[in-house]
Amino acid sequence: MLRRVPAQPRSQVDRNYHHLTLEIFWFGLAAAATSRFLSMYAIRLEASPLAQGLLVALPGLVLGLSTLLAQWWRGRYVTSVGAVSLPGIGFRLVFMLPLFTPFFPADWQVPYLLVAATLPAVAQGIAGAIFLTFMRESIGDDRWDHLNSRRMTWFNVGVAIGAVAFGALLSSLPFPVNYQVMFGAAFLMSIVSQWYIMHTQPVYVTPAPAPSVDGAKVRVIDLPGFRGMVVTMLIAFLTFLSINAMLPLFLVDRLGGDETFIAVFGLIELAGGALMGMIGDRLVRKFGGRYTASIALGLTALAPVIIVVGGSLPLSLIAAFLTGFGWTGTSLSLLRMFMENVPTYAMPKASAVYQQVVSVGSFIGPLTGSVLVNGGVDIGLVLVLGAALRFGGALAIRFDLIGARHALVGGPQPIEAAASVSAGGD
Repeated sequence: MLRRVPAQPRSQVDRNYHHLTLEIFWFGLAAAATSRFLSMYAIRLEASPLAQGLLVALPGLVLGLSTLLAQWWRGRYVTSVGAVSLPGIGFRLVFMLPLFTPFFPADWQVPYLLVAATLPAVAQGIAGAIFLTFMRESIGDDRWDHLNSRRMTWFNVGVAIGAVAFGALLSSLPFPVNYQVMFGAAFLMSIVSQWYIMHTQPVYVTPAPAPSVDGAKVRVIDLPGFRGMVVTMLIAFLTFLSINAMLPLFLVDRLGGDETFIAVFGLIELAGGALMGMIGDRLVRKFGGRYTASIALGLTALAPVIIVVGGSLPLSLIAAFLTGFGWTGTSLSLLRMFMENVPTYAMPKASAVYQQVVSVGSFIGPLTGSVLVNGGVDIGLVLVLGAALRFGGALAIRFDLIGARHALVGGPQPIEAAASVSAGGD
């Protein structure tokens, strides 16, 4: 169980909740620069489909490797907020480094952009592996679903506002100055986000790992239901990301979209995500994480079909809404499954595994579609195949083909005042 830190009042939980909500809003404003326009930047630099896939895949690979350092890094700090601060700042360099791309010779600009997007993933992997523990220690389990749902909503609102603002900026200034100004502004917004993290104080303590009956420590991977949850996560990320990097390319090359339309497309997608964020916590509590994840992932399978078959920019906006609504629902469901299957003492190691699964999906998934397109396969066919993968993944999750049905816990309840707290907080 989580244990309350004696010196922290209940009102600190409310302040933490407020800080973590504002943090993700400001991060969402900044994230619009990379999540909505980094691929467009690569297209303007005439990056190949393979390079565009690597722009998403390489950070995922590095992120997974860097999570191996998370336990060592966490042990250097008394609290999780101290451990997450410096890597959090390092990760936010992903918004600043692309600003320097135009200063390189033309032949070096795409390779530099790949480096600029990849290097901050070292810090992201460390910060991400600690952040779930940090968040759980800050608000406890009883508000876990509600906070995640609220964060999803405000993240999407932030990205939506950022996408509109940056889209207008990119259309009003000449290239490449427009992208440089955008990345500079995004970096400043991300620092505001980091400020809120650094002012969030842990209220609960993650207890030391509990031994099994025979005295041996329980491995995270041996926890009941944990392996099934990991495979569920992997299926979701692999299938969803298999074609995600190719959607902007199809919208631009086949349907004639530009930065302004990409901004509108992103706005509609984020509106869908915000709507799911408002109702997602109630859905996962009522139907469970696994069932909700299967339905939500299935909705994302409809999006590429609508884009390819519809063949018009207006119809693609329907696909944008379904993508945002479905993927936000999937993400909330995965977080719910994570909490259900991980006791508090296993949070540090389980969080690292969570990040590693995300990184594997983020590395292999985008390469699937980009390698096919780079090899000459028609991009429309690749999108349809990706839709089939998403639908197949939804079926695998829905009918429990991977053994994810049984959860370990329903969520441990926090209790008051621990007699002592270990120096490492775990």
